[in-house]
Amino acid sequence: MQEDMGRATTFGTWFRKFKWIQSSREQTLRAESRLLALSGCELPLKQKDTFIHNGKDFLHSIEGGKADGPPLVYLPGYGAGVGFFFRIIKGLCAGWHVYCVDLLGTGLSSRPKFSAKSTEEAENFFIDSLEEWRKARQLDTFILVGHSMGGYLAGCYARKHPDRVRHLVMVCPAGIGEKPKDWSPPDVVKSPWTMRGQLYRLATRLWNSGVTPGVFVRGIGPWGPKMVSGYTSRRFSVGHHLSDDEIDAFSEYMYGILSAKGSGEYALRHILEPFAYPRSPLEYRLDTIKVPISFIYGKQDWMDPKAAQRLIQRIQNNREKILEGDMDLNTTENAGHFPFLDQPGEFLRGMVSVCGSHLSEKGIRSVLEAADEFPLEDSSAIDTKSQMQKEMKSNPAAAEAHIATDL
Repeated sequence: MQEDMGRATTFGTWFRKFKWIQSSREQTLRAESRLLALSGCELPLKQKDTFIHNGKDFLHSIEGGKADGPPLVYLPGYGAGVGFFFRIIKGLCAGWHVYCVDLLGTGLSSRPKFSAKSTEEAENFFIDSLEEWRKARQLDTFILVGHSMGGYLAGCYARKHPDRVRHLVMVCPAGIGEKPKDWSPPDVVKSPWTMRGQLYRLATRLWNSGVTPGVFVRGIGPWGPKMVSGYTSRRFSVGHHLSDDEIDAFSEYMYGILSAKGSGEYALRHILEPFAYPRSPLEYRLDTIKVPISFIYGKQDWMDPKAAQRLIQRIQNNREKILEGDMDLNTTENAGHFPFLDQPGEFLRGMVSVCGSHLSEKGIRSVLEAADEFPLEDSSAIDTKSQMQKEMKSNPAAAEAHIATDL
């Protein structure tokens, strides 16, 4: 009997080791829990699934913070999840009541079939489900923060539901500025008869046909975890670099959400053109917004803050400043496209700078005390701006892949 049980255990271990997708939602939830444990947050944090669409779908969230703190909803970027905020969750919870929410079809939220055929339909896939989540959670108004693609979608939500948003904070947002009218592919790829030219055309076709980083990670099966771990180690090895424990948990978490069933990731080609230029730029859609709006960028971010500056100027032409921090653009020193991971302390100070007007003096002091646990790291964060510029000139196909993983 014991021999049979031993054989069964050995077979189960062998099966798990050699199965194609080396993760499950349960494993990814455990990895998220490990990240939360590493956050140092003393206030209780809840991992919660809120059902929408009459119980057919759900949005996953991490929630915690001051019970009487102003509500703050934080949306992650493309291919990311709420676990990406583990380094700042303690600081945010010190002042605000925080809801970090995985948008529908992303992170640990449910993954329904994605059937959108246009930019508007793709945006509404996320916006309408977030509004259902708001109603289910009985939130009246809240501060809305979004990173990268999450920043773009936060802007779309605020445009459609301005009465629900107290303040819009866009962190390294995608989709603000339009493609320059004189833009053309780099010279090294203009000829279809060169290897780089062929790779550029292939990368563009893959982008427009809906091939995503998730498709690639699922496609390489059991080699996926090693690839994601290598990316995590390289990408976050500078600034306040991740510890070995953080890299281990973060890599497992990131692999879990990338290898899950494809859904919201397929919105990419409908919202952005290759090289991340928006199909419907927000600089022409948010200029009449009546909601306070602020921006945070990493100093070495490859996203161009000039687009946000143009938008701020257009808003200033239409209305006055509503409150302190409105129409401000804050820069996180020594940080790239993930300032909350590269320089958590500086990022939290930036949050106080742009939307501290919603906090009490005690709340501000508490957030700044949490920020002091991460003094500004002198070594520069990964120089994503110059890296992207170099890749665009020498190997645009690699630049497209870089863009898709960073959004």
